[in-house]
Amino acid sequence: MLGKIKRFNKGELVEDKSLQSLTKNEIEHQIIEVEFDIVIDEVLIEFENLVNKQTKDNISWELTFESTDDMRPKVFDFAQANNLRILQMSKKTKRLEDIFREKTKKK
Repeated sequence: MLGKIKRFNKGELVEDKSLQSLTKNEIEHQIIEVEFDIVIDEVLIEFENLVNKQTKDNISWELTFESTDDMRPKVFDFAQANNLRILQMSKKTKRLEDIFREKTKKK
């Protein structure tokens, strides 16, 4: 049926939701990609609702928040409070394919 998400586990239906319901209730994660002008120690990066932080070079960070609020102003305030310059910042939301993979991943 169009507009429905059905998830099966070992042939048994374990989830049957509308796409609209999934979008409202389960896509609460947002990813902020930010690049600072200098190296940042991981312990400095702490935010309310931060559920994951990843970096390759301690300059570019991917910060995952569990919030429906736009977290870019919080990241901007963090940079200002720590005398950092933001060279680049963008907001991403989880794609439906990512959510599907998470929900169907073997546990």
